[in-house]
Amino acid sequence: MASIGALLSAWALVFLMNAVTFPLPPAWMVLAAFHVTTPAPLLPLTIGGSAAATLGRMIYARLVGAFTIHMSADVRANAQALATAAHAHWRWPWLFVVLYSFLPVSSDVLFIAVGLGALPVRSSLLAFFLARSIFNTVMVLVAGPVVSDVGELFAGRFGWSSLLVVVGTVAAYALFLKLPWARWLGVTPAGP
Repeated sequence: MASIGALLSAWALVFLMNAVTFPLPPAWMVLAAFHVTTPAPLLPLTIGGSAAATLGRMIYARLVGAFTIHMSADVRANAQALATAAHAHWRWPWLFVVLYSFLPVSSDVLFIAVGLGALPVRSSLLAFFLARSIFNTVMVLVAGPVVSDVGELFAGRFGWSSLLVVVGTVAAYALFLKLPWARWLGVTPAGP
């Protein structure tokens, strides 16, 4: 019974983390912490967590579609450039989504492109789910020894260095969304 509660809690947290855009830790970190500190079994945890992340990203893409007018032109252009590169260089854009999902970067830009209609919804969601199921399982297995004592991690003091790490992470996330993807990917962005 405790493992069912742990699974539901992990899945709910991963869903919420993927339904909003903010520099939160990757889902695999949350899943690794739950795997080490609860009796949750590995595969239900990671596959269910990947399904929860995919559902969260579906909600995120729908919100992007509904609030496109409120997004900056840079963010829209970067997402469009990513989608243009996926269509131009790959026969199947979903394969690009699979490969992108294995990168240690935020999938926000990818799902902004889905929300804008620049990438297909169904195949992108399925590709993301399959790739993240594998990625999350491997990462939880590899990270297990590192996060095995989460208590020690939070027993340390939080000071100026911790604050600088948080500010640096938020700044890096904002910079990632502002990078000139169209120029780097060699594509001409479509108009707004």
